[in-house]
Amino acid sequence: MAGESLFTVTVDNEEISVDMEEARAICPDEVRAMESASRKTVGITEDDDKDEIARAALEVKRRMEQVLHCLSEAARRELASSGISPFHSLTGGSKMTKSPEQATRRLARGSLMTFFDGDKELPWVLGEIKTSGVRGPRLQEVFDSLKDYGKSDRLQEAYAACQTRGWLE
Repeated sequence: MAGESLFTVTVDNEEISVDMEEARAICPDEVRAMESASRKTVGITEDDDKDEIARAALEVKRRMEQVLHCLSEAARRELASSGISPFHSLTGGSKMTKSPEQATRRLARGSLMTFFDGDKELPWVLGEIKTSGVRGPRLQEVFDSLKDYGKSDRLQEAYAACQTRGWLE
């Protein structure tokens, strides 16, 4: 039943709880990947290698971010017609974003994360960034926030493509 299994994350200094049953119905692959990454951390103890612990924690975080990105994309597509969102602010009421600018940054950031993870190719991520309208210093901030995320070769590839298009100026 909805509401029985929640996970809570902090996005832009706001705690958001996500109903896992709703998330599973909307983004089953992403939720399965997050749950799998989470299960792998169960056997890790404080005696294990600190790098292994850090890698496992980072993988869980990445998978959670993929779930959030998938949900935000689904909500963005459906919100206008249904008004229903799987995001619930812990302070009450539904909350997707604080502003349209924040929503577009999240779209650009989530799209880049998906690309860095190898789930989509460069033309797709460039289309998403183009659609988001995030440009200049704001796009640079998005790239800066992801400098430690994922594969650096894919970061460089996306960064160079955005630079070529003049989106970072």
